[in-house]
Amino acid sequence: MLKGYRTLAVNLLAALPMIADVLIALNSEGLTDLIPSDWVPLYTLGVILANVYLRTITTTPLGRKG
Repeated sequence: MLKGYRTLAVNLLAALPMIADVLIALNSEGLTDLIPSDWVPLYTLGVILANVYLRTITTTPLGRKG
């Protein structure tokens, strides 16, 4: 279904919490982070591992169904 777009989709979804944290920080003080500071290294590691896994199963270029 997402062949040719899986890695891109995972990266975009993984970026959403980080983008939300930036927007929250810029727009209002006193709100807590979406991703707690202690969890950022684990979140980053998870994104990296997901990218490595997706890269190993990718058989088509971006946007092509092969």
